[in-house]
Amino acid sequence: MKLFHNFRFWTRNRCLPAAVVIIALFIVSSPRWAEAQEFRSVLTGQVTDPTGAVLKGATVTAVNKDTGTRYSGETSSAGVYYMAYVLPGTYKVTVTAAGFRSAVQDNVLLVAAQYYGLNFKSANCLMRWFWMFATRVITPAACASIIL
Repeated sequence: MKLFHNFRFWTRNRCLPAAVVIIALFIVSSPRWAEAQEFRSVLTGQVTDPTGAVLKGATVTAVNKDTGTRYSGETSSAGVYYMAYVLPGTYKVTVTAAGFRSAVQDNVLLVAAQYYGLNFKSANCLMRWFWMFATRVITPAACASIIL
């Protein structure tokens, strides 16, 4: 009976409901819940040459057109780049690699909490034109027509 008496004391004096509210607030405000509120975006993709081979070590740069903020990364051995925590905005994304023509994608719009995939196919005509000419016939006009 003494246990029941203590329970009535807690409920009658409103201590139990207050304790439940405090515990609930603690659970809701824990860092685990805060992680789900990320507003920044992720920019990722793969960089390949015209034959589909991956480009390892290519530099990918995203510049916010409004603020000038720069994000930069390098492609992995699989040709994949990954830029996390990119602020929302409109970006100009550029890929550069030794021996390849730069590839540019303008007006890339990143919104809050977005996972944006942007692949690039770099053209290697300008720097390797003579090598390509020796192995197969390619004209400068055909080189200029390759879509980035």
